[in-house]
Amino acid sequence: MRSLKRIAIAAATALLALGSPGVAQVNDYHKIQTPPLRKFTMPQPKRVELGMYEMTGKLHEQLGAIHKPGSDAFESAFDAEMETQRQRVMSRLFIEIPRARYVCFYPMNKRRGESVNWYSEPFERRAGMMREHGMIGRHYSGKVTQVISGSIGYDDWEWGVDLFAQDPLVFKKLIYEMRFDEASAKFAEFGPFYTGLQFDLTHLAAYLGGAVPTLD
Repeated sequence: MRSLKRIAIAAATALLALGSPGVAQVNDYHKIQTPPLRKFTMPQPKRVELGMYEMTGKLHEQLGAIHKPGSDAFESAFDAEMETQRQRVMSRLFIEIPRARYVCFYPMNKRRGESVNWYSEPFERRAGMMREHGMIGRHYSGKVTQVISGSIGYDDWEWGVDLFAQDPLVFKKLIYEMRFDEASAKFAEFGPFYTGLQFDLTHLAAYLGGAVPTLD
């Protein structure tokens, strides 16, 4: 397990940025909720986030046009393609936390109501909406780093969104602009937002003593 990297502070709440190669290590988070740190923190429900999401649905659709789903040929082709994709996205699954002064985190879901349901839309339509969504993000290239991970089946929220920037105003501008694309305006549900400073764990004592640590 990679060590705890840095801490983000939002008012009196500490946001802990953790990196782990497996679900079993996530519960190490609870070690920080023991005295004496507990009296300085406001525990929130943890988010379990994993990295690969709609890729499997696309593979099922593509391979299903070639092989009968569930057949040995289908399963063999699927396993081979997943291994190829796993190697390709490893750097995205286990990333280093960007060294930016400000951090914002929020969980979100794709709407699953009776009249509006993201998962009942065809894959091509969902992909088109996400391309539109992504084009807005490209306008902020170099200003903000976005890390999105999936937690379907592990948490009440389906996705976790982490934003890192040197200027916190970029969070407001980016998120506001994205509210108007179809994927967000029609299908997105957002949880609580946490925004704060990021600093090295070695400066925790100084922070608890009332100082505002630098990021170095």
